[in-house]
Parts: sequence; C-alpha cells; structure tokens
Amino acid sequence: MNAVRIVRNALICDGTGGDLYPGSIRIDGDRIAEVVSNGEISGAKDAEVFDAQGCVVSPGFIDAHSHSDATLLAAPGAFSKRTQGITTEILGNCGHSLFPVTSYNAEQVASDCAAVGVKPSWSDWRDYCEAVDSVHPAVNFAVLCGHNALCAAYPKIKDQCAALDKMLAAGCPGLSSGLLYAPGRTVPPSDLLRLAAVLKHTDAIYTTHLRSEGARLLESLEEAVAFASAGSGRLHVSHFKTAGEANWGKLDAALELLEKARERGLRITADRYPYTYSQTSLSVILPPRYDSMRDREIQEKLSGDPAECERLIEELADSRRVKRAILTAVSKQEFLPYCGLTLEECAVRAGMPSAAAFAVTVLRDDGARAMAAFGGMSPDNLRRILAEPWVCCGTDENARPQDESLGRGHPRSFGAFPLFLKLTAELVGLPEAVRRVTSFPASLFRLKDRGLIKPGCFADLTVFDPAKLDCKADFAHPHTPAEGIVRVYVNGEPTDTGKRAGRALI
Repeated sequence: MNAVRIVRNALICDGTGGDLYPGSIRIDGDRIAEVVSNGEISGAKDAEVFDAQGCVVSPGFIDAHSHSDATLLAAPGAFSKRTQGITTEILGNCGHSLFPVTSYNAEQVASDCAAVGVKPSWSDWRDYCEAVDSVHPAVNFAVLCGHNALCAAYPKIKDQCAALDKMLAAGCPGLSSGLLYAPGRTVPPSDLLRLAAVLKHTDAIYTTHLRSEGARLLESLEEAVAFASAGSGRLHVSHFKTAGEANWGKLDAALELLEKARERGLRITADRYPYTYSQTSLSVILPPRYDSMRDREIQEKLSGDPAECERLIEELADSRRVKRAILTAVSKQEFLPYCGLTLEECAVRAGMPSAAAFAVTVLRDDGARAMAAFGGMSPDNLRRILAEPWVCCGTDENARPQDESLGRGHPRSFGAFPLFLKLTAELVGLPEAVRRVTSFPASLFRLKDRGLIKPGCFADLTVFDPAKLDCKADFAHPHTPAEGIVRVYVNGEPTDTGKRAGRALI
C-alpha cells in the first residue's frame, strides 16, 4: 500500500515563480496527489502529517552542476546535498563522466573510483546509471556524457561521435565539455564541431566549462556559441563568471554577446554558485607546458624530476595567484593540517621559503588529489549574474558525508543553495529565486514531472524557514551543514527516515 503523507499549514511556493499561498499538500506514494489552498485536505485520516507552520514548502532543489559521479556511489546518503534541500543532482559536468569505459581509459576510471573506494562495474551510460541506482542513493540524479571521457575512451573522433549518438538515443540528456582540462583543451576545434553535429536535430543540451573564464572569456563564449549553433542550439554555461580582477569589466560584453546569440534563436542558460572563490585542481597554477597532462601524470613527472621542481619554484615565485590560493583538499595525511590556509600561510607554517615551494611540494607528493580555491571574482558581478532570469544554481561539488572520509569540500558543497536563495531573493524576490532552483533546471535537463508543486508531479519537496536560511561553512570548516532547511522529501519519502528513495532520471 502506498504511503500517504500530508504537509500542512505551509506557505506554498510552487516553482512557477508565482506568489506564495497558504495551503497543504497530500502525497500518495511518490507523487503529489492533491494541493489545497486554505481548505481541508482529503484522505488525512491515516496519513503521516507534518506541520510546516511558519515555513515555506517548495519543489525539491535541483543541483544543475554537480560532481558526485563517484561519491554518490561511495556515500549514497548524500548528506551534504540533501541537508541543503537538494533532491536531484545533474552529474557528468565539466567534461568529466565515469563512462564510457574502454580498454583505453579503464585504468584511469578505476583510479578515479578507487580514490573513494569504488570499483567500476559499468561500461556505458545506462550501465553507470544502473550501478548508481543499485546503491539506492538518497537523491535523484541525471547524467551528462563528458567530452573528456569520450576522448579518453575513443581516440578516433568517428568512434566518439558514434558512442555519443548511441547514448543520446538511449536517453542521455546531453554532452558536457571541460575545455580547461586535458584532454579537451588540446582537441582540435574541428573535432568539437563534429561532435556538435551529433546533437543537431535533438533537444540535447551542451554544457561547458569554458576554455577561459578570464583573459579570453569573450573568445571562449564565442567558441561555445559556435558549437551550440552547429548542434542542438542549446548552450548552458557552467559556473558563469568573470575570473580575475582585470576581467571584471568584461561582463557587459559577455552579456551582450549571449543576448545577440539568443536573438539568433539559440537557447542559452547558465549556472552559478554564490561564492567569489572557485575551487579546482592545484595544478592549474602550472605553466602552459603542462596543459596536455593529467594531474596524476604531473605528479609522476615531478616526483621523478627534482630539477624540474626547482625550475617551477623559480617560475612561480612571484605569482600573486599562487600566494593567495587556498589549499582546500588533499589525500596525504601530512598536508591535512594546512587545508583552509593560503599557500603563503602554508609555507610559513611549514618552514618553507615560499608559497611556490610549498605548492610544488604538494603537487609532487599529492598532485593527483590536491585542490585549491582561487579568489578574484567580483561580488558586484556575482549579484548581476544572479539577477539574470536564465541563471540557476550549481554546487560544482561532490555529495559528501559530514565527516571528511571522502576528502574536504568547498563550502558550497554544504551551503550553495541556501546562500543562492538568500542572495537571489534579495534581488528578484523569493518566488523567482525558487523557480531558478526548481522548475527552471528541471526544464533544462528534461526532468519530467519534477520541479513543480502540482498534482501528478513527483513529490520532491523542500521545507525551509526563509528567515533562518543561511550557510555557515567556510574554508576552515567547509563541512558545516546549512541552516534553515527543515525537511526534505525525495519521491515522497522524508530523507530523515533513513530510507533512501532517489533514482536515476532516465
């Protein structure tokens, strides 16, 4: 018999962007059966009732940019995501997916998974979805195909195209690229355009971590628009930003470029986390000769070449970017006490001569897993971007347990959505802010019957207190849970029951 649950005495924010209204919701099994405004709800006699007095109930939040591909297998409870109101994650971003797997990249995929104690058992998109489903995740998920994974699995572009075509036909929602990372950053533009042609005549989305978010931001946006024009006409810019103070003034031109593309018929959207510090591999501080190398290859090279380490220390000695970067995640025990400090502070504490010396030491000994946070984003530009109606929220982070057993995350892993709602509601009002994290991303990734509160939709719901909504996590204490999230339902099941009811959205 399907469980019947009722959420009553709530202020309902239904995900459409319309006004809030007092009401109650009846859940029957995994779907919303009835929504009543100022009236008695039916079927309440034997139902489990939750009184949401003083709270808002909205559709469950959708993380448009997640990297939980391996951690959702390792820690399916998804503590960091569900405790900030997230009920669905979009995986496979920035060109990184854990499929397809062939003899060419099986070792690399196995290594990536081994870092969190997972052993791959899949080869393609559907197999991967079934593998995650089998561990009964606490949140729903949909998965993009990563361009870098395609390149690693299939050296020939014709085979990449064939594999992508097969996955799209099976229901994969789109293709992601990460043109800042190897091997994508060295792929000829002609190959990218051939892949774009596979998306043509489909409604598949193309999401991209741009080749540059700073000095060549405008050129990178033009490249992304050209790719989308050759494909499905749908472009989603991942973590849209103007990186580096010298590039803050480019936002007007960037917005104009995207608006002109829309006027030509392209459907362009973006996601953004509500922080001015990004996080990525520490290896991005290295000079261009390392562009074609993966982090593990960099570590292997430096560990066997002391002279190259010395050269790098000299080259990076005067870099303000290196000095100000914050070490955020490592796998080696000896570096853990330095997490949350700038590299300059790390060097002083470690008794090393410079931030560059400390950074190169970490890259030599732990470069395959070392992450750093980089400032340089404009607070004013952040607010302007959040005000745009085509921008949703993405954590750009893994689902993590509260402890650090799977490594340390960026504060956004635990608090991006409460902070996004808080900041965006100040700019455009709460109903519109909620639309941006519910029905809007649901439409982008073709998540049927998700993102709205109405009869027949899946009962993914987030109950929150808007007055208390906040994020207290910082780089020193990144795993601090969000505040203001009162209760979360995934497919009708409250996540606080311990039952994990998430599923693959295929």
